[in-house]
Amino acid sequence: MLVILALTSVFAQTLPAPTNLTAAMEYTGGTRGAVKLDWQMAEGQWTFRIYRSVGDTSHYASIAFVRDRVFRDFHVMPGTRYYYYVRAAALNNPHVQGPPSNVANILVPTPPPPVRGFISGTVTDDSTGAPLRGVRMLFFRLSHPSAGDWPPPVWTDSLGRYRAALDSGRYIAKAEPFCAHNTLCYIPEYYNNVRDPRQATPITVGDGTNFTANFGLERRTPPVFVNISGTVRDTLGNRLRRASVAIMRTMQNMASLTAHGSAPDPEENAELDGIGHTRGVVWQGYTDSLGNYRARVHGNNTYIAMSSKQGYISEYYNNKPTPQLADIIRMGTRDTSGIDFSLGIRPVPQNSIAGRVRDSVGTGVPARILLYPVARTPQPIPVRYGHTDSLGNYSIQQVEAGRYFVLAIPFTGNAPVYYKANACGVIRHDQADTVNISGNVSGINICVRRVRGGGLAVVGGVVRNTSGAPLAGVTLLAEDQAGSILSVGFTDAAGVYAIEAVPPGAVVLTADRAGYNNASTSITITPTTFILNDINFTLTSSSPTSVGEGGSIPMAFALMQNYPNPFNPSTEIRYQTSEVSRVTLKVYDLLGQEVATLVNDVEEPGYKTVQFNAEGLASGVYLYKLTSGSFAETKRMLLMK
Repeated sequence: MLVILALTSVFAQTLPAPTNLTAAMEYTGGTRGAVKLDWQMAEGQWTFRIYRSVGDTSHYASIAFVRDRVFRDFHVMPGTRYYYYVRAAALNNPHVQGPPSNVANILVPTPPPPVRGFISGTVTDDSTGAPLRGVRMLFFRLSHPSAGDWPPPVWTDSLGRYRAALDSGRYIAKAEPFCAHNTLCYIPEYYNNVRDPRQATPITVGDGTNFTANFGLERRTPPVFVNISGTVRDTLGNRLRRASVAIMRTMQNMASLTAHGSAPDPEENAELDGIGHTRGVVWQGYTDSLGNYRARVHGNNTYIAMSSKQGYISEYYNNKPTPQLADIIRMGTRDTSGIDFSLGIRPVPQNSIAGRVRDSVGTGVPARILLYPVARTPQPIPVRYGHTDSLGNYSIQQVEAGRYFVLAIPFTGNAPVYYKANACGVIRHDQADTVNISGNVSGINICVRRVRGGGLAVVGGVVRNTSGAPLAGVTLLAEDQAGSILSVGFTDAAGVYAIEAVPPGAVVLTADRAGYNNASTSITITPTTFILNDINFTLTSSSPTSVGEGGSIPMAFALMQNYPNPFNPSTEIRYQTSEVSRVTLKVYDLLGQEVATLVNDVEEPGYKTVQFNAEGLASGVYLYKLTSGSFAETKRMLLMK
């Protein structure tokens, strides 16, 4: 421990101090100003931590991390003096910091009263002229926007009327009706009668002016109903009766709702067997006596599907353990069959984890909870999975003992974050705490952060690994310089992502997935940036680690369940060894005849992965056995052709 502290101290001394820190007021045409901090320092493997004290120099507190040598503090009050200094922090360990910069201070003046005008009008049905109530009216500033000046939305009344008081400037106006999955909807529209913000007519607001902007919204084409069908089995091929099946909105669709400040209709809430409270469920039902189900949904849409049952491990289609990795079902105007599931029996270890997901003020937030094992490869490995209840409380039972990252994915409104004690909103897994689950672990509370949205830009691209293969299940987050989360996105099976409603300004994009080193890049969104679709990432695999366990050598021999299972024709078998030894891994049929030798060698301790290709073998149950000295363990797998 003394050696580690000494090395940390030496490394901290190698970080230079930022110089020439200055603080100045910056006004962007709105009602509020920001304190702009600038400083000088060479580029290197570090970030910067901003410290601020209000009214004196005795109460400094950290307020933000930034990567650039500039920061804007929007959270300031007129008539108050603020003091600032900056430290450099190690890129991979923000607790390691260099010496402070000089102190800069500024008195925030009282701004003149804003020059305000109005935009008002009515929103009606384009074909009937009937007024539309509850349409959300959004206004996007084109002239000198800043995060502190985003105009709040207004809603139409029972006569379809709205009126918004806005600071002087140029705006794009949008009428955004609420659209539930099972109702007749209207199409959002920008002024004047266009669906693309690039074609919108800007509106100029001046002192005391009133601009009339009326909207006539077109109804969407009535939905075409189609069916999704399939069968739920266990991993031995037995059909499961009364297994729950849910057809849900995709993670991409849920992220879009969050970015635009919306949420699924309350009618899309459901309680799923063995899982818990779930939102965004467009159909939920049970299998019949033969394990079959048939779901009726809207055509021309995309979905993900999940099956669960008490006593079994829930699964997303197609043999996917998490919603981020779930295959997207793209429905046209025809029925789709073969959306099948194979549920493994839930393990029997008597270990559990419990806690609560809440926001920064303590309100419970419904969310998905994922347990990512530490010291595993970046392959799409099975993870334990559950949901909170409607108040944000969760409890996941019968968890295999080990150390895990705990990820909360709120259904809407908040960003995905990892657990970290005494912190709120850790978005990168390499900054998160791990939890050693042995016995019943409770009090693992996760604080989530709100997604602000409020912009017009869509930022997209592709995420790949170093071999060029697309990566599914990557979380993309957009942050401003103050660390506020602006928007969220997820990659699909092609590695493609889209982050919507990103506001203007300097934006940091971060791509994160457990098992890979996260990557970040900085971009600038201008008021007229509407689409930026070439922000690509390449993620490198992170070496297996055992965070908090003093190294990456396993504590014991173990054989894991193959993945996927059932499989056709190949599957992945993982195992771990704790000492140098001769290891054999063989595959047998049910008659005990050997069909393949996968490993027969002296191996170093570590975490291993072997591919088994069953091309040429008949469908059925096979056994695979790991032996090393006195250790032996056998598991079953199912080949389905």
